[in-house]
Amino acid sequence: MQKSSKENILKRLNTASLKTPIPYPEIVDEKDIFSPAPEDLLKLFKEQFTALGGKYYFCNSKEELIQAILPHCENLAKDAIYCADENLIHLLRNAGLSSGLNESLDIVAEGSLCISSCIGLLARTGSILFSSAQTEGRSHAIAPDTQIVIAYKRQLHYNINELVEAYLSTCSSLPSMVSLTSGASRTADIEKTLVMGAHGPKELIVVMLDA
Repeated sequence: MQKSSKENILKRLNTASLKTPIPYPEIVDEKDIFSPAPEDLLKLFKEQFTALGGKYYFCNSKEELIQAILPHCENLAKDAIYCADENLIHLLRNAGLSSGLNESLDIVAEGSLCISSCIGLLARTGSILFSSAQTEGRSHAIAPDTQIVIAYKRQLHYNINELVEAYLSTCSSLPSMVSLTSGASRTADIEKTLVMGAHGPKELIVVMLDA
């Protein structure tokens, strides 16, 4: 019986996916190519993150957290402040955020602000790791004009491999999407003109809690 086209294609793909042996294994260097991690990861993250145009706040208490967030919430409509994470909603309300929080990200209004959590922070590049397994799903990374990320000092890692290993230790399987975000959304595809917020938030803010 003649094999189907599908079987032939799958057979070719399986053959093509075979690993090719390293031609000169004796000269392969598997040592870390990056400089050793500095003692002050907070300082490094702040420098790298702000160099990308982000805004950074370090807070020692929930009261300081609210003081950092409130100026960005002023002049916004009550239903334009989004937060779908139950833990953050509880934290913000207990800390005294009196403004109403829109808990649905199904339809995000223009000029909106989203307060979200993250999977972790990468100090070496000033990046933030998100995943679709978060309560906000994928919406928080593309829908709002401004995104405030509330993170904890314990979530900060130096290299990407350390960050991924820490994440994998907390989950049984990988989600459908993992995203490493470095700075606010920007593009210069159209006539080489820089446009902010083309594919996501035009303003990215990290509020770091010490606790």
